[in-house]
Amino acid sequence: MTGQGRNLVGPGRAKVRLGARPNDYLAIVLVDLLACWLHSRGLNTFQMHCIRWIWVFCFLSAGYTVGPKPLIDLLRQRSRPYLFSNSLPPPVVGCATRAVELLLASNEVAQSVGDNTMRFRNKMTEAEFTISGSDHPICPVMLGDARLASLMADDMLKLGVYVIGFSYPVVPKGKARIRVQISAAHTDQDIDHAVDAFIQTGRKHGVVS
Repeated sequence: MTGQGRNLVGPGRAKVRLGARPNDYLAIVLVDLLACWLHSRGLNTFQMHCIRWIWVFCFLSAGYTVGPKPLIDLLRQRSRPYLFSNSLPPPVVGCATRAVELLLASNEVAQSVGDNTMRFRNKMTEAEFTISGSDHPICPVMLGDARLASLMADDMLKLGVYVIGFSYPVVPKGKARIRVQISAAHTDQDIDHAVDAFIQTGRKHGVVS
């Protein structure tokens, strides 16, 4: 797969020349045009992440795939965007367009998301919670047990923090979690309050000491 200035193929991520014939590697060359365009504009990682989320959730139904028939047949069976390809309401398009404009105009929003994300992740890790991923603003607090995730989410709401417990079939069995979404609108006080609420409920349910 090529994107963001990289030419890679998986799963071994062996580097290949883009001009090489895919059949030589038993691979299909995928070109991430969005990533290449964003990279060419000099955007940083968080700006690229933010725009890609907007693209995936709001605009992807307007995209297309070109490739061998077996690949197209597979995507029709397995691709989530294809399964959820409803027409977009005009307000969604308008909001998403404005969000992209703001991200391209300034680094302030993306930087705020990044700072808030690392503040939350670092404080939660110090409190002995397991947070999946490394720097993504969607922060899954891994708990494993579905009932535990639901009970903790209910207790968090009582403390003024609205989070959602995710369990099977939304996530794999044994991977239940509480999903936290960090925003540029959150203040340091918001982040600290959320962490304190997690610590309080985590101690109540024996997740942390």
